Amino acid sequence: MRLTKRHVIAAGLVAVAGAWLLIRAEAAPAGGASPPRGGPAGSARAEGLAKRAGRGWAAGPDGSSSLAAAGAVAAAAPARGEVPGVPGTGPRPWDARGPGAPLEAASVDVHWVLEQAAVVSPGTTVAIAADPKTGQPGGLFTDGYVLEGKVRAKPGGPIPDGDLRVTLTAFRPDADQPGQKAGLWHVQGKWKVVARDADPEALRARHNPYVVEGRIQDALRVNPAEASGGWSLRASVPTSPAAGRWARSRRGTLTLRPGGGGDLEIALALLGGNP
Repeated sequence: MRLTKRHVIAAGLVAVAGAWLLIRAEAAPAGGASPPRGGPAGSARAEGLAKRAGRGWAAGPDGSSSLAAAGAVAAAAPARGEVPGVPGTGPRPWDARGPGAPLEAASVDVHWVLEQAAVVSPGTTVAIAADPKTGQPGGLFTDGYVLEGKVRAKPGGPIPDGDLRVTLTAFRPDADQPGQKAGLWHVQGKWKVVARDADPEALRARHNPYVVEGRIQDALRVNPAEASGGWSLRASVPTSPAAGRWARSRRGTLTLRPGGGGDLEIALALLGGNP
C-alpha cells in the first residue's frame, strides 16, 4: 500500500485526538464523572450571557454560575434605597409590587378649609351641534373655568397653609350616551394645593413635599361655572406623590359655598416609602 499525503494527515489527526482523550481521562475525578464546565472562564462567559438576557445569574463559590447562587447574593444585599444605619431609608414603593403599586402604610382624613375663594375665569360656554355620522349628541360645553382660594388644613393634615387652584370643564348632552345622562352637567377637572411657604426651586422638581393634587369628576343638575349658590363635587387623588409621600384616595369632596368659603375633604391613604 502506497502512503499518500492524505494518509499522513489522517494519521496525525488520529494521534492528536488520542492524546486529548488521554489527558481528559487523567483529569477526570474518581468514578468517571465529567469535570464541571464552570471555572473562572466558564463562569465569566455564563455571567455575560445571563446579563445580556436580563437574568440575575451570579458566580457561586466554586466558580460556577447558577440561579441559586444569584438568590444567595440577592438575599445578602440590602434592599434598594436602604442605607445601613440610616433611619428612613429602605425598600422603595415600587420594590414590592412594581412601579405604581406601593403598599398602603396609613390612612388620614385630610380636611382643608377653603377661604377667600374667587372665580378667576368663568370660562366660556358654547353650543355643540349633534354629529349624525358619529352619533355624538349635541349639547352645551363649558371650558376654561378657574377657581382660586386659600386653604388651611385642620390638625394632622399635610400642607397646613396653602393656595388652591381648580380648573373645570362641563358638558351637558342633549341625549343620553354611554356614561352620560341628558340634562346633567358632567364635570371633569383638576385641583391642586401648593404650600404657601414652598421653595420656588423645589417646585420645579417632579416630586416635592409642597404639592398635593388630584382630579374632579361628577354630574350635577347645574353648571358649576354658573351656580351662584355654590356646589359640591367628588374629588380624588390618584396614586401619585402627595406632599412628599406616595398616596391615593378612594373618596373626597370639594365644596364651594356662597361668600367664598368651602371645604376640601379627602380620605387619603399614605403609602409606604417616599417618591
